[in-house]
Amino acid sequence: MILYSRPPIWVMWNLFLALIPVGLGYTIWGLIQITPAGKRIRILPLLIIITLTWLAFLPNSCYLLTEWRHYLSRITHSPTYQHVNSDHAALFKLSTSALFYLIYSGMGLLCFTLAIRPIERACRIVGWTFPVLAYPFFLVVSIGVYLGLILRFNSWEVITNPRPIFQAIARIPQNTSLTVAIVIFALLLWFTYEAIDLWADGIMERLREWSRSIRIGKTAGTTRMSHPDC
Repeated sequence: MILYSRPPIWVMWNLFLALIPVGLGYTIWGLIQITPAGKRIRILPLLIIITLTWLAFLPNSCYLLTEWRHYLSRITHSPTYQHVNSDHAALFKLSTSALFYLIYSGMGLLCFTLAIRPIERACRIVGWTFPVLAYPFFLVVSIGVYLGLILRFNSWEVITNPRPIFQAIARIPQNTSLTVAIVIFALLLWFTYEAIDLWADGIMERLREWSRSIRIGKTAGTTRMSHPDC
C-alpha cells in the first residue's frame, strides 16, 4: 500500500486537466456578462470555440470519480490489506490511502460543479433554460468519461484524431449494457451536480449573512460611539 507523502505526477496532471474547464467556464460567463446583448453576435465564433474546448475537457473533472479503481486494486493485491486486523501501521496506511482517494475524488466533483455553474448562469443571461438542456448535456459528459476511462482517448484527440472517437460513439447503441451504464452514470452526474450546486448556494448565502451581520455590528458600534450615554 502506498502512503502518499507527495502527490505523484499523474495526480497533479489529472487535477490540472480537471481545472481547465473551470477556467474556461468562467471565461465564457465573463465574456457574456461584459458584452452587451446586441453585440454578442460579434463574439459568437470565439464563444463557440471556447465552449467546445470546455465541453471536451469537462469529463476530466468527473473522471476523478473513477480513480477509486486504483485504490480497490491496491487493497486487493497488497499484503498490507491482509494484515489490517493485526497491524496498526497497515490499518493506518489503508485509512490514509482511502482518505487520499476520498479527497481526490471530492476535488474532481468540486471542479465538475464549478465548471458548470458559470455556464448555467450564462444560459440564464441569454435566456436559455438550463434544465431543458441538462439531460442531453450530462449524457454527452458521461460518454466523454467512457471514451477517456475505457477507450483511453485524450480530450485533444477530438481535434487531432476525431475519426476513431466518433466511430466509438456510433457503436455505443449496439451494446445495450454499455448504453444503460452510460445513461445511469449521466443521471448520477446530474444528481451530483444539483446536490453540490445547492450546497454551494447555501454556503454562499451563509457567507453573505455572516458578512451582513458583521457590517450591522460595526454600524451599531459606530452609532454607540457617536452617541455615548450621558
